[in-house]
Amino acid sequence: MRTRRGFTLIELITVMTITAILLTIITVPIIQSFNLTRAAQGFADAQDRARLLIDRISREISNSAGVRDNSGPRGALDIRVPGQNGAQETIRIENAKLDIVKPSQGEENIDPNNPGLFINPVTGKVDPTLRSPKGQVTLPVAPGATLVRYFIGLKRPFAVDLQGNRLDTPAEYNNGYDGILMLRNGRPDNLYVLWRAEVQPFRWAAGTRTVNTDLFDVDPNTGEPVYDDPQFFLPDGSAPKALRVQNWLNRSAIVTEFSRYDMIQAMFDRRTRVPVYDGNVPRVFPLVQFTPKRQTSEPPIGMMAVRSGEESTNSAKIGPDVYRTNFGGWTDTFIRTWPGFWPVQFGYGGRIRPSDNPSNVFADDPRAVWRRQDSAGAPLNPYVIGDLRFVPAEGPAPGYSIFAFDPSLGTERTPAARTELFRITEYRNDVRNNVPYPFTRNLANNVLTNQALRQLAVLYTVDPKGGQVISSFGIEEVGQNPPPNPLPDNRPVAATGLAYTPANDNTIGGGSWFSYGTINQRFNKLWNDWATIFLNNRSDPSQDPLDLPRERFCKRYVDLRVLPQADGTPSPLHPTEGFPRGSIVPGSEVVLGPDQNPGPNYGELVRYTRVTQRPVGVNQYYINYVDQREPNWEDWDGPNGGGTQGIQTIANVYDPTVYNAQDFVSAVFQPQFRKGYLEFNSRFGEPLPNGNILIYYRFQFTEPSDTFAIDYDTRQVIDINLTIRNYPQTNLPNGQTITVQGSASVRNFIR
Repeated sequence: MRTRRGFTLIELITVMTITAILLTIITVPIIQSFNLTRAAQGFADAQDRARLLIDRISREISNSAGVRDNSGPRGALDIRVPGQNGAQETIRIENAKLDIVKPSQGEENIDPNNPGLFINPVTGKVDPTLRSPKGQVTLPVAPGATLVRYFIGLKRPFAVDLQGNRLDTPAEYNNGYDGILMLRNGRPDNLYVLWRAEVQPFRWAAGTRTVNTDLFDVDPNTGEPVYDDPQFFLPDGSAPKALRVQNWLNRSAIVTEFSRYDMIQAMFDRRTRVPVYDGNVPRVFPLVQFTPKRQTSEPPIGMMAVRSGEESTNSAKIGPDVYRTNFGGWTDTFIRTWPGFWPVQFGYGGRIRPSDNPSNVFADDPRAVWRRQDSAGAPLNPYVIGDLRFVPAEGPAPGYSIFAFDPSLGTERTPAARTELFRITEYRNDVRNNVPYPFTRNLANNVLTNQALRQLAVLYTVDPKGGQVISSFGIEEVGQNPPPNPLPDNRPVAATGLAYTPANDNTIGGGSWFSYGTINQRFNKLWNDWATIFLNNRSDPSQDPLDLPRERFCKRYVDLRVLPQADGTPSPLHPTEGFPRGSIVPGSEVVLGPDQNPGPNYGELVRYTRVTQRPVGVNQYYINYVDQREPNWEDWDGPNGGGTQGIQTIANVYDPTVYNAQDFVSAVFQPQFRKGYLEFNSRFGEPLPNGNILIYYRFQFTEPSDTFAIDYDTRQVIDINLTIRNYPQTNLPNGQTITVQGSASVRNFIR
């Protein structure tokens, strides 16, 4: 009997085939389950990473002293990716950088003898391992020396040679997973990741603060660090730039994963997986965006115009000069202003008249420019806007201005529909640099000589950090432009003249009352010639001159409307050369004059006190901030009654743009009811001491019924949109994407 000692080849092949089938049946599901498990783990890890990052960034923003403006080019970065032909293209992505200003924390422990090194407050010794000051937060919170920067950059920004040595040239982006911008490959990836760096823009050396040139260039115009270089993390092949990038690399850490996480996304057709190109340049956008929160058409709150206990006549006509929004830190601001309307029976520009007859409204009422109609009678409703300047065919230009907008000529962005009135950016720069007369310097289109544009002027400046519109300006900001010889003090000045009473003033003769320019002289002349002047100005000379007793109507006063600046520039309140909507900010005035109290200080310059009631006493003044209700001069019979003919008046006497310095009503009676009237002690035997009255005040353009609406991005609230795209496995062409959104308020925003 023969014994079988082995298997035939057919049997072996059969067994091997069966085994392979069984192994395939068993291992493929296992591998697939591993892939699915890895994908699920990657998805969960990406979610956790995104949430942790959002929480961390939000916490740092909330605990910061402020966030730098990162709108437009300020938050832009340049990245390099392959173009359609494979050549490297430089692309600028926006909102991919965020600078957080940490609060002052142990700043006193910065060692001035060791620039860039800090003293450990625990040991009291220089600690080379510290990258930022260490210690307790300084209260109240103030900005510190440390800047935290989040930014997108290549994982390995430098190219290397075949031996692995670092070169000064930029490395190339390599995403070998999805096959969109380049072929899928097995080379080590070099993706764009999210970095975090803590740096000090300044350092101290020998007690002097200097720019940290290890990290920043120096702006030649301001001497400040160049914070917003879009290529600060991009080598250019030079050794100095490579050293600076390396310094940033040494101070930075990747806060996303080191591998398989990409923070940019190319736009592509999902069906063909072909990228979208502009010429040779692919369209790429960042997967993390730090954007200020957008507020649309927010109506700001007008601050209180007059404090309780400091009311004045016609307070209802006094509007706030400061409007404040809910948030500060404005960027990308657009302001609309709709000037309010007062009832037509109040007449010219809302100034109060004695008659309620609407037919008495003047044809040249400046409010008519806000009531324009088209040919069909439909209202055009022009208004004022604050926006960036635009150059036709070029778009936004540097600088922010106020424009009168005419809807009949185009949209708000149409240059032809906008007439520039005031340059806000230049005004703020002039104020910051102490340039003389910044208000007058920055009026556009010869506004001072163009009455039509002055009627349209609702002017203001902005405080973007505090979130305020400020519609008032100091009188010292008004002066000749260009100033031939700027005066150190250009406030309006009124001479009091010699301290004579009407009984002993031998400086006045037989001239007319309007020929005397000092306060005391004019008062004395009016007092002595009152009956003659009064009768010469009555429609019926036979009427009793006591109808207008001089004790009541003859005053020592200053009319700020016609009192020029020290250099001769007309007042912004001037009836014919000023601004129709101009008025005085209540409480802003400072009146200095010679001391009227007998004694050793007599005649010395002192500050006068405002009163709200007459008679005005020693070292006091009474002021009209806005126009008051006037008597009907043509029909008025005086306080004693009996008259019927009234006082002779010039044409359009109630029109505030009409003024005659030689007319009794226009120059003597009417100022007591107009804005800018300043009355002093007018007792017969108490003349003002010889000297000057110096007046400071702020003038404003807003009224109670004006409406503002402001669109702005606020750096007090930062929106964070974070999308993490990872590649947990190599057998799927599309990466997993997880998007998390967050919002953080800057609690300690710098004001």
